[in-house]
Formats: sequence, structure tokens, C-alpha cells
Amino acid sequence: METRNHLEMGNTCFNEGRLTEADKYYTLVLASDPDQPDALHGLGMVAWMQGNLERAMDMVGQAISQTPDSVFYLNSMGEILRSRGEFEEAKQTLLRALGIAPEFAQARNNLGMIYMTQGDFQKSVTEFRQAVQLAPDLAMAYFNLGLASKELNQLDEAISAYRQAIVLNPDFVMAHVNLAIALLLDGQLREGFEEYEWRLRPEFAPTRQFDRPRWDGLIDPKGTLLVHTEQGYGDTIQFIRYLPFIAAEGMRIIVQCPAELQNLLQSVEGVSMAYTFDEVLPDFDAHIPLLSMPFLFQTDLSKIPANVPYLSAPFEKVQSWREWLYAQGETIKIGLRWAGNPHNTQDEERSFPLSVFEPLAGLPQVMFVSLQNTPLTDAEKISAGKLGLVDVSADLHDFVDTVALIENLNLVISVDTAVLHLAGALGKQVWGLQKYAPHWPWMLERDTSPWYPSMRLFRQQQRGDWVAVSERVAGMLRDVMQSIKE
Repeated sequence: METRNHLEMGNTCFNEGRLTEADKYYTLVLASDPDQPDALHGLGMVAWMQGNLERAMDMVGQAISQTPDSVFYLNSMGEILRSRGEFEEAKQTLLRALGIAPEFAQARNNLGMIYMTQGDFQKSVTEFRQAVQLAPDLAMAYFNLGLASKELNQLDEAISAYRQAIVLNPDFVMAHVNLAIALLLDGQLREGFEEYEWRLRPEFAPTRQFDRPRWDGLIDPKGTLLVHTEQGYGDTIQFIRYLPFIAAEGMRIIVQCPAELQNLLQSVEGVSMAYTFDEVLPDFDAHIPLLSMPFLFQTDLSKIPANVPYLSAPFEKVQSWREWLYAQGETIKIGLRWAGNPHNTQDEERSFPLSVFEPLAGLPQVMFVSLQNTPLTDAEKISAGKLGLVDVSADLHDFVDTVALIENLNLVISVDTAVLHLAGALGKQVWGLQKYAPHWPWMLERDTSPWYPSMRLFRQQQRGDWVAVSERVAGMLRDVMQSIKE
């Protein structure tokens, strides 16, 4: 009787998140019954929640040895193996559980997560669909169905799945944020930007705290507004466009941003001063995160402020690049960017080797200029030789230098990096190369961008196939060159 009470107390404490107490009760059970499988499993799950994966595997493994056909224990082992990055082992364990109980929804959800991690989104969607059919109240399975469907560009199913997850759990912050992303990708900007405000919840990510109120568009229109940037460089470049409109109403605007963007943002009309995150800020009356601007302005597809250019570089920098490029001869100057920040979690999908651009080689009267801010690798130098690509990375010290160079180019061809946004914000002719499941600002099934009037988009038709994209770009470029000759 006492053993049963301790086990029930352990389960109660675990379900309430009181892990230390749960561990104590499960240990008491094992003191009197060392092979009690539920207590062994409980200790394993406590260890998993605490990040002790070795102990978790040991305890749950002992539970499985006592009860080999327990689908609950096998499911837990699948989760632990997935946490350890042992995806094939996790998959086989979950398949074993489903071989015993095909209707076990949680195991199907976890198996779907394995497939999603491995990039097999079609199989993951199949598992998640079965999971929600078997357990219509499983909010996490609906959420995961949304994630996988979005990766397949099946936005209707993704949006529907996120909405159902929110019905089941109204405070499901990640479901709200990902619903926002799916809506924005689908071009439903008004609702998308409203949902995107959920990103400011502390459960999603830490947010900056200030002792001044957040601006709602009404607070003292003649005061000083702090606009603090968030997320990537490209996002900042895209949405800084809203600041001139606020300044036109009489507000003094100061910006807080990464040091790499400080000089560039000083060029934006209406920005009084840009400060880095390490600098002491002057007094201000209200603040707002930059990516809340579209929500505040109630932006939809008909109200995107596409007034380019809204960035600039000092005249002397622009003139210096102009003189250098002129000295290279009367050729069409085209900037190439093929890789982004390798630390970006999406970089592997959005970037490719320079060799992928080799179909562009051999075009007469064309000069290619690298817009990478790092020197070429040995492998890249081989491709650069074939393309006639010039490496100017030693002279690209910051974004202002890159802007000054782009100002003098005839065309920019870039993957989805800050350079793509820079060229668009300058109103330069720019071709953007987009991965199969793109970042939300680029939406789907468009070859132009409502955010950047001078941009043309080239999209992957199959996930990971950059060669076909490069060949389409090369074909388009040859057509353009032929029309110039004619």
C-alpha cells in the first residue's frame, strides 16, 4: 500500500513539475521494490526533464527490461534517443511501440518529429495527421502538423492546424507565432502581424525591458521614441522603412541596434541617432520593437510602404567605388552573393557553393563582383576564375561599404541574406534566389516582391535544388544581355 502511495505521489509531483519531489518518491518505491518498472520509468523521465540523458536512458532502459511490451516506456525511450540526436535508434524504438499499439497517438506524434528532423516532411505530415485523428485533443500534434505542412508549402493545412492547436490551448505561444508566420507567408498580412505580436511573450523569447511605456501610436507624438531592432539584419533593413513616416509626424526617433548596423541606420530619414546595445541611451518617452511597426500601421498588401530608396551611403564612398568600377572597363557590373551567415539556423538551406553559379560563366561584357564580406576559399577561387569574379571583401568593412558598392552595380543576384534586402531598399535591380520553403517576407508563388519594387524572385521548384535555379538565372541573364545588344 505504501509503495502504491509513493508511486502516486511521484506521478502527481512529476505532472505538476515538482521534479525533485517526484525523484524522492520514486526512489522510495525502489527502496522497497528495486525492479518496480513504473518507478524506474518515472526516475528516467525526471532525469530527462532535468537534462541528464545518460541517467534517463539507464532508468527507462531498466523499465523496458522489466516490461518489454510497454508502449509507454518505448515511447519515452524514443523521446530520450531523439534528445540525444540518435534519430535512427529513436525511429526504430517508436516503430516498435507502434507495432504493438498502432493507435498510440503520442508515439505517432514523436515519430513524426523524427521524420521532420530528418527532413522527410511528407512522412512527418502522414504521422501527424494520424496522431490528430487518434487523439483530437493533442494540441502538440496539431502544432507539429502545422510545422511540417508549412515546410511543404501547404499553407491551408498549416494554418488550420495551428488554429486548432490554439483552440485546444489558447495560450500556446509557439502556435500563435507560427500561425503568424504561415499567415504572413500566405499574404494575409493584417492578421499575420497581429498574431506576430505573440513573439513578445517571454515564453517565446527574452524581450528588452524599459522603464518607459511601449508606444501605441498615441503617446506624445512630439516626444522621443526608441525603436529597438530585433532578429536578423535583413529583418531590420526591411522594416526600418516605417521610421520616416513616424518622424514626419513630429517624433524624434532614436534606434538601438547591433553595432554592425549602426552607421547604416544613421542614413535613414528621420533617425536622429543610432545606438548600439552596449551604449547608454539618452532619455526617451516611449519605445517599440521594430517588427511591431507593420502591426501598428495595420499593414496589408495594399498598404506596404514600398518607397525606395530609403538607405544611402556617404557620397565619397559611392564615388570611390564608381571610379574603381569605371576603371574596370565598359561592362555590365553584377554583384553575386551565394552564402549567408553560417551561424544562422536556416543557412544550410538558403546558401550554396559558389560553383552553383558557374552556369553564369562565359557571358560577354559582364563583370561579376563578389558581395561576400569574407575572402574566397581555395575552392571558391577555382569557381571565381571560371566566372571572372572579383573578390573585393577586403574593402567591405561594414554595411555602408556594401551599400556604396551596390549603388554602382547594374544588378545584384543574391540568396536570402541582408544583401538582398540592401539592394531592394536601394531600389536597385535585384534577383533574389529563394529556397523551397522561403522566409515569410517573400511569400509564395510570386516572382516579384510587394516590399521591394525592383526585385525579381527565383524560387526552388524542388527542395535543395539550387542548380536548376542557377540555370534559370543564367538563361534570364543571357536573354537580358541579348536584348541589350539588340
